Amino acid sequence: MKASRLATSTTPSIDLRPDGTLLDASRTARYLLDLDASGPVEGSFFALLHGHNVPQVSRDLTEMVRVGKRRVAWLVRVRVGRTWRWVKATATNLLETSVHAIRIELTPVMA
Repeated sequence: MKASRLATSTTPSIDLRPDGTLLDASRTARYLLDLDASGPVEGSFFALLHGHNVPQVSRDLTEMVRVGKRRVAWLVRVRVGRTWRWVKATATNLLETSVHAIRIELTPVMA
């Protein structure tokens, strides 16, 4: 199995393919989002988002892919098990680098 690019990251980070499919997740992101700690990440980033957040995130990610928008941030609700959690998500376009992904760093928002 290929070693994770995010395996040593202490920042909760997710790498996405241009279509929003989960490509990789750091150990801290897996913990934050209640994802499988050891197996491959699967599914779509959009499936983790609250429905009210999907349209804006989708538009911004489309701009990143189509016109090379470099960075965008959102305050979104993400699914954690059976509940929702607010996070600040900052997406960076790394499609033209060796990473070839959109990296999303997650910062939990405390109530």
